[in-house]
Amino acid sequence: MSKYSVIAFLFLLAGCVDHPDTATLDIPSIEQSVKSLGIESDDVVIIPLEELPKTLKELNPKEVRGTKFFVYIVLHKSFNKESGLFVAPQFGSITRFGGTGSFPEFKRVKNSHTFTFKDT
Repeated sequence: MSKYSVIAFLFLLAGCVDHPDTATLDIPSIEQSVKSLGIESDDVVIIPLEELPKTLKELNPKEVRGTKFFVYIVLHKSFNKESGLFVAPQFGSITRFGGTGSFPEFKRVKNSHTFTFKDT
């Protein structure tokens, strides 16, 4: 394998993100922490990491951003790809959406208002 093939392979691996594993996460506490942020803006705002509640800080997020309707908790970031949690109480009974074009893929975490997301 040439050194160029190895470099190309490493770039490919570095650009991959997947849905985060939620088995060990306390989703109700995460949802309560997101609610406590009290975001009232219709426009997306970035929450400074040092201002996050303890529950969200423990996730070690790369970024937290949102509006009064939803919050993205970015857990993995690689080049232009992201994955993490998307908390959106207004999304009702939707279980899965997105994953086309440049729109992320979302999967609902069972019995919650939280989705995992990953860029496709």
